[in-house]
Amino acid sequence: NKDGLDWFLNNCWQKIYDQNSNLELSIIGSWKGKVAEVYKARFKNISFTGYVEHLANELKNSIMVIPIRIGSGIRIKALDAIVNGVPIVATSVGVEGLDLVDGRDCFIRDNEQGLAEAILSLANNDEYYQHFRRNAVSKLKTYQDPGTALQMRINIYNKILEEKK
Repeated sequence: NKDGLDWFLNNCWQKIYDQNSNLELSIIGSWKGKVAEVYKARFKNISFTGYVEHLANELKNSIMVIPIRIGSGIRIKALDAIVNGVPIVATSVGVEGLDLVDGRDCFIRDNEQGLAEAILSLANNDEYYQHFRRNAVSKLKTYQDPGTALQMRINIYNKILEEKK
């Protein structure tokens, strides 16, 4: 989602980098070379990894940042993080429909200061990081219940239909 990435880089990344220049932002997925080059020229410690065959390897010891601001559908990025036991920092749109609780299962922040603070708190405090990692793994058990998973999908589809009206 280019809008989300653009917003995150322009409003959050520099604040995060200024407080912890050891952090690196890996942007996964297919991005046109020109877009990647423009961003890499403007921002420090970012890389575009392209398609990743073994996502689990890429996600080890990471934080999943989902700065999506527009769009609908099933939030595969968040589910990938949950499956891999990775803490999530997202906008409310980024985890929409997933029954995640802010402050327990993930951080949900819709402004740049909140997103930056949440990322830094996870990056700078291993105990905090492990707490959210464990909660992500335990959330996976909820999604394995067929009834819960079906109801979540129905809720997402209903929300999409409501938006189309």
